[in-house]
Amino acid sequence: MNAPPVTRATRSNRGVQRPCAICGQTTRDSIAFGVIRPSLATRLLASHPKLAADHLICRKHLTEQRSRYVEELLEHERGEIPALERQVVESLGREEIIARNTETAWAGKRTRGEQIADFVADFGGSSNFILGFMAFLLVWIAINIWAVHSAFAPLPIHPA
Repeated sequence: MNAPPVTRATRSNRGVQRPCAICGQTTRDSIAFGVIRPSLATRLLASHPKLAADHLICRKHLTEQRSRYVEELLEHERGEIPALERQVVESLGREEIIARNTETAWAGKRTRGEQIADFVADFGGSSNFILGFMAFLLVWIAINIWAVHSAFAPLPIHPA
């Protein structure tokens, strides 16, 4: 079953309090069914066949459906879901970030050489270094062009 076509009336209705077509609770943060990704819309239509393009779905139900969809995709691809992938699926359901700043964990553990190497790598890839080196090369080229026309000493072998 295909998802309904997107029309002007099916855009997100953020800020307008309307009931969710699934649970009936009113919410300001809802999504029009017509703009939901077809793979998710098809799954929602299977369990709620009366949904139409202009019906609103609360984020809670959309997030639950998305989490189940991702979990089923992973299970289909790998057979079973490892603990890390299950943690990712659960974080999708809670809409939270699971990344952490690893730089702070290593800040006190790096040796002086590693710190210098990091500084050189940061500086070597920076726009200041690239522009400075480009300016240096242009000055070097200009000096060499000037030196050819006003040689400091004559060439030892003159062309015939």
